[in-house]
Amino acid sequence: MPPLRRCDAGISICPSTLNVVGSEVPDSWVLDMVEYLPMSTAVRDELLLQQVAAKKDDPEIEARRQHILRVFLEHSPEVRQEIFDKGVVEGELKGELKPLVRLFERRLSRALAPAERAQLAQRVREQGAERVGDLVLDLTPDELAAWLGTTNGG
Repeated sequence: MPPLRRCDAGISICPSTLNVVGSEVPDSWVLDMVEYLPMSTAVRDELLLQQVAAKKDDPEIEARRQHILRVFLEHSPEVRQEIFDKGVVEGELKGELKPLVRLFERRLSRALAPAERAQLAQRVREQGAERVGDLVLDLTPDELAAWLGTTNGG
């Protein structure tokens, strides 16, 4: 499906599923539409992302959006908990990753490249910090570099 586009006449989604006349569509209207009208996930996400991207520089609009988000989260405890849990997991991963990065860098006698750091983080998510940490002691520096360079978990 072609992307949603904002034009002088308003919003239109191909193939003419939605056509709103007017130069500006209020945030409240878009939120109501997204909440109540049946639509594909792709269209819903496109509408929401376009709303979020529009007028970022206006502090009044940003404050309004932040308030809307807080109200939604207050009335959606499951989503609030999901976001909280994701933050906890990411925080734990960062906490586990920092000492592992240091160990890998010492063992390899060089700094890890950004792609290697990303690969290390992925391996810690998949295999756990203990198992990945053991590899620093179990593998030679060349084997460790090769393991870090592979993408299949080898």
